[in-house]
Amino acid sequence: MDDVVVDLLGGLRKLWPDREIGDDGWSVCQTLGITHAEFWDRIVQTPNFWADLDFTPQGRALISAVNLRPNTEWWFATSPTGCAVAAEGKYRWVEKHLGKDATSKIVLVQDKWLLARQGAVLIDDRDYNVEAFCQKGGIGIHWPRNWNNARFNSHQPLDYVLNRLEYL
Repeated sequence: MDDVVVDLLGGLRKLWPDREIGDDGWSVCQTLGITHAEFWDRIVQTPNFWADLDFTPQGRALISAVNLRPNTEWWFATSPTGCAVAAEGKYRWVEKHLGKDATSKIVLVQDKWLLARQGAVLIDDRDYNVEAFCQKGGIGIHWPRNWNNARFNSHQPLDYVLNRLEYL
């Protein structure tokens, strides 16, 4: 979900508007000069942080495209993160943006490779998740971001993913 469909980086930029948060994604604490505890505390203290996040620029289109694929079941495999309110907030985000029925499509899992099986596809922005999913027998597709192995396609992530899906 985070930074694939949901604009987590955009939300972080709103929390720290006076700081430059780049598009490298996973070094935010270092960039801000804060500890992980301070990072998560700020998020916890922000009412509705998770629920009020926006879609990524192509998040809606990705969901629409996956919904149009014949014989396709899909879920949000999302990490509960290091934040006490993340799980509830992610459920609220899905309900707010996609409707109550869509909340049944959320799977909270730290190790996404646990969901891997033949024919299962994971679209994710983290190299580790994609690689581990593939090692366990699933099909992993990067959502191109500046911090992953598909970064050279980060200007057109939806096209990249849809092209990969066509070859399955």
